[in-house]
Amino acid sequence: MGRTGTWKEEEGEELSEEDIQLRTELEMLVERLKESNTDLYRPALETLRTLIRTSTSSMTSVPKSLKFLRPHYPELQKLYETWPASEDKSLFADTMSVLAMIYSDTQPRGTLRYRLLSASLRPADSPLADPGTWGREYVRHLAAELGEEFVAQEEGDLEPPEKGKEKIEPIGTIEQLRAIGRECATFLLAHNAEPDAADLLEELELVDQIADLVDDVTYGRVCQYWSSPTDRLWDARCRHLLPFYHGVPLQVQGGTVDGCIQTHQGASLVDKAYPEARVTVQWGFGHRMDQMYPNWLGLQYWEY
Repeated sequence: MGRTGTWKEEEGEELSEEDIQLRTELEMLVERLKESNTDLYRPALETLRTLIRTSTSSMTSVPKSLKFLRPHYPELQKLYETWPASEDKSLFADTMSVLAMIYSDTQPRGTLRYRLLSASLRPADSPLADPGTWGREYVRHLAAELGEEFVAQEEGDLEPPEKGKEKIEPIGTIEQLRAIGRECATFLLAHNAEPDAADLLEELELVDQIADLVDDVTYGRVCQYWSSPTDRLWDARCRHLLPFYHGVPLQVQGGTVDGCIQTHQGASLVDKAYPEARVTVQWGFGHRMDQMYPNWLGLQYWEY
């Protein structure tokens, strides 16, 4: 599946006894959430979340728990709306955020919507758990929806496609989107997904904050990803990447920018953007100094 893909149950698939037992248990838990006895809600939600989390920790195959819960998703949505605000409802919304991945084809950005709802119902002294607790594919899916929603709000693309329909309401504020984006980026950087983290931070216009998220290993990988191809990097639309190229290695490497600038155009842009800098900048990446001719720059090292 892709970043915002969906899962569909294969027709005629034979279920093992283990699968049948899982489906039966999931259906029983769904029924408990419909009971009038509210004391059943928390245990049912915790068990449901455990079963989902176990199967979604690795997305190498279609998660059976999500597949079996797909037919129940519409009724769970209606049930959620009937619950009063509470910590139990926050857990319910957090669970729905995961289930929403299986309906993203017909109900876009449901994962993001339910995560924000869950966070809004939490007590001030008990914030929502990190999105990484649901696994890498959940974080990737959430990150994709964050990017889509951010672009829609920034470009004003929330108008209904047809006249007569209600206006599409934004999902959260820009600051809320960015806060979740930082959480997702932190997780992705820690799990060898630097390109995904870099793309997300660029989409949310948070490049200037990546210096606080990378370490002496991940910064080099992000730098390498953003510096190839160079034609993309130094496009006029990518000028917001300059603070990263100038600032991150300085903070991590203690004063030397090693390998962040590969082209004459890039060097000129940094020269104009940071005339007040008082550091020595070493140009070249991966022994590519042969691409930076001395007659372009005057010196192998630039002193500001």
